[in-house]
Amino acid sequence: EAGQAIFKGCDESTLATLVPQLIIKVLSQKGNVVRFQMLQDLSVTAPVGMAEMLADTIPATILMVNDLSKDVGKAAMKTLKALCDTCVNPDMEPFIPELVICMKDIKAVPETVFKMASTTFVSEVDSSALSIMAPVLTKGLITTSATSVKRQCARIIENMTKLVDEPRYLDTFLPQILPLLDQAKVNVSDPECREVCAKAAERLSAKVKMESSGLQQEQEEIDDGAEVLCDLPFGLAYGNKVLLRKTKLKLLRGHKYGLLGQNDSGKTSLLQALADYKIDGFPTADECRTVFVATDIKTELADLSVLDYMFDDPLLRDCGVSKEKMEE
Repeated sequence: EAGQAIFKGCDESTLATLVPQLIIKVLSQKGNVVRFQMLQDLSVTAPVGMAEMLADTIPATILMVNDLSKDVGKAAMKTLKALCDTCVNPDMEPFIPELVICMKDIKAVPETVFKMASTTFVSEVDSSALSIMAPVLTKGLITTSATSVKRQCARIIENMTKLVDEPRYLDTFLPQILPLLDQAKVNVSDPECREVCAKAAERLSAKVKMESSGLQQEQEEIDDGAEVLCDLPFGLAYGNKVLLRKTKLKLLRGHKYGLLGQNDSGKTSLLQALADYKIDGFPTADECRTVFVATDIKTELADLSVLDYMFDDPLLRDCGVSKEKMEE
């Protein structure tokens, strides 16, 4: 009870110390049940940090799902579900229950793989999503799997790799998956399946090479002493459509920024949200004035000049700057 009380008070900053101890199997059945409960609690109280540690926690938990003790096995399954729920990838959320079952029962893999292969993935794939998929795809690519299952696994891998923005996320995924793809592209009898596996292996290897060759690097942050207006993670949705999730927004006073994106990607929605101060953590109207110039102009304002149109806005008109000064 004392241990559980301590762990419930933990936050993201203490996970690096606590979690490695909790994934170690102990001799006592009750002890294993308790440590799994603690992992479940941490998944609720510190989901972001736990999502970043799925590469370690999921494999360690899978080892216990078929434990001789039913209590331990049930606790391990509940822990897998709690761990997987920390992944916020919207494309994967509907499949989490089935993926958890696949981690225990290899017979459930084919049906789940075929369902996922028919799903269009559009959201960024991070390390948590790859950590959840790795054990399932590994089971699907083993030598005893049907050719059709291997083909669909390879297609999922290729599609997910395209959505990995940070190649470093593949560090733990690559050693598990690439050898199986390399075997399949040589040993599978069906030529179409061999070709699909070869493409997936090529895509995976190319993504990793981009990281090692330095072709994909994070842009260096500008540090010219300018005041930081905001530096925060945020999300944005329009109706039931998630436009941005866990996106970093950093703006410096006096800097100019451009916003690029495909149609319906959320550019206008983002600008409107900023103009309306609907982004949590964005400076208030007292600290930063925002004006959104829409592409659709009211009929009664269509004949105004740019200056008159801007000055018609109450926020700008009352900001203390004269129209003549604004023109300058």
